[in-house]
Formats: sequence, structure tokens, C-alpha cells
Amino acid sequence: MGFRSFALPEFWKCFSNGEAHVLTKEKLRERIAASRKAPEPTVALRIPEDLALARKQAERKGLPYQTYIKSLLHETLTEREKRKAGW
Repeated sequence: MGFRSFALPEFWKCFSNGEAHVLTKEKLRERIAASRKAPEPTVALRIPEDLALARKQAERKGLPYQTYIKSLLHETLTEREKRKAGW
């Protein structure tokens, strides 16, 4: 068993053609900035009766209720746009 078998794969990814690539602070900052996503807007709704029903339906489907509500909203809006466009 050679030395490489004990080393971390991430370490060896730093090499190409036998040359090491140095990650400077500036390059690290650039990578971090590029990986950050813009925050998605947050919406608060007061829908007590509908929320209870959505939670029940989401549970039956095995989904988190927020994901279920988001998918329902997306499907409804998409369908309305299709009808509006005459599809």
C-alpha cells in the first residue's frame, strides 16, 4: 500500500500534472462570494383553516407542509398562466 492510499482524496485534488495549486486568501474569498446565493424572499400568510387542511394533505403525501403549499401555489399559478396564454 502506497502513501496515496492513506492520504485524503481532497488533498490530491489540489494537484494537476504534479504541480500544487495554492489557494490564497483572495482566491478563497472569491470562491466564498461566488458560492453565496441571493436570499429568497420570505412570505408570511395568515391562513388558519387552509393551513390545517394543507398539513393534513401534505402528511398523507409524506411531504413537509411548506413544500406542499409551495408546490400547490406553483402548479396553480402555472395553470392560470397557461389558460391566460390560451394553451
